[in-house]
Amino acid sequence: MSASKDSYYQQITQHVFTNDRDPVVRQAYSVDHLSFVKTIEGRFAKLKTKYNTFNKELGYSGAGITIEQMLEDPNKRNLLEQLKPTFPWWEDLHGWWKDNPAFNQTFSTADPSQDHAAEAQELFAKSKLSMALENDDWVDGGGEEEEGEGEAGGGGRWSAAGGRISTTALTKGCS
Repeated sequence: MSASKDSYYQQITQHVFTNDRDPVVRQAYSVDHLSFVKTIEGRFAKLKTKYNTFNKELGYSGAGITIEQMLEDPNKRNLLEQLKPTFPWWEDLHGWWKDNPAFNQTFSTADPSQDHAAEAQELFAKSKLSMALENDDWVDGGGEEEEGEGEAGGGGRWSAAGGRISTTALTKGCS
C-alpha cells in the first residue's frame, strides 16, 4: 500500500476511534492504534466488495449516474428499492464512489444519453463516401436526387449536390 493511502487510513482511524462514545474503545486505540488501522482498512475493502456486488446486481444502469437520476426512471427506482435492504450504505457510498473506477468497477465515462449506434452509423457512412472519393468513383452529375443510369452504367444515386456515387464504389472493400 502506498504511503499516502496509509496516511489516509491512519487519519480516518484516528478520527473514528478518538471520538468513539465508548471510553474502553478510546483507551484501546491509544494503546495499539495500528491494529485499528488494519480494521479500518479491512472495512473499506469489505465495503468496496459489497458496493461492487450491489452495482453488478443493479446492472450497468446505475454506472456513473446520480441517485436522483436513477429515481427519475421508474424501472431503475424499483430495482434500487428492491436491492437497498441488502446494503443500506450503498446510497452514501455511491455519492462518493460512482465516478471513481478504483472503487466502482461498473463505472463508465460514457454519457448515458449518448446514441453510440447513430454515431457509428454516421461514421461508417462518411467512411464509405470518402473511400469513393479517394478511388475516383465520383462522377459529376446534377439535378434532383434520383435513381438512374450514369455515364459508367449500372444503378447509382444522383444527388442535388452535383455528383454521383456508384453503388459499387460505396461497397468496394467493405465486404
